[in-house]
Amino acid sequence: MKHHTRLVKDGFTLIELLVVIAIIAILAAILFPVFAKAREKARQTRCMSNLKQIGMAFKMYSQDYDGLIVKRVNDIAWGQILFANKYVSSAQIFFCPSIVPGNTKITNLNVRYTRADGARSWLYEHTYAIYGRTSREPYEERLDGGATVIMHYEKVDTPANYVFITEATNYVPNSGLPVWYFNSSAITSGNPPYSAISLKRHNAVANALFVDGHVEACTKTRFANSNLKGSGSYIVDESGVGWSQL
Repeated sequence: MKHHTRLVKDGFTLIELLVVIAIIAILAAILFPVFAKAREKARQTRCMSNLKQIGMAFKMYSQDYDGLIVKRVNDIAWGQILFANKYVSSAQIFFCPSIVPGNTKITNLNVRYTRADGARSWLYEHTYAIYGRTSREPYEERLDGGATVIMHYEKVDTPANYVFITEATNYVPNSGLPVWYFNSSAITSGNPPYSAISLKRHNAVANALFVDGHVEACTKTRFANSNLKGSGSYIVDESGVGWSQL
């Protein structure tokens, strides 16, 4: 009686298993960064949608108030103003979903959240950042000693090149200092700026809303070719360490 050779082995040898595991590890090392970038791209898209909605809200506000908008009223920040007056329906849109507190559920700006160091900060102080509050800003008027800041929104002569709101970072870790605005004077004694444009969270770009309503993913070069050129506004690079002025 003939014996037939089995074409299928009962199992893998140890070497074969190690080879398979090595291949899986190599594929994982290749694919995980790709998946991470894809996930961040999705968050960036949601972030751009947030800014687009904010742009529409400010447009409606300006139409209601003869071309004027407010960035600050009696020390109340722009996000609080839009939300309280129902120009936006969700408090979530004021925050980038890639960072705390934007990756948590937010329903009210006038509450505190717990920072990484365990301290608590007001949500309205950590929204996207609006440009201004400097004497060199030609479209602004500062009233009540600067407690109220209004802007001639519809008088901007280059609205498609005017960065209005963008993503800021708190450069001094765990300080709790506000980042809802950025300008050239946001300096603490002996330290870099505490409110600077951040290129860290979206693969070396920062989303920015322009006065004409469009939103761009901007590099440092793009910011430097906008209205911010020569403004002295601070920018933090993608490493989150280096900082410079525009």
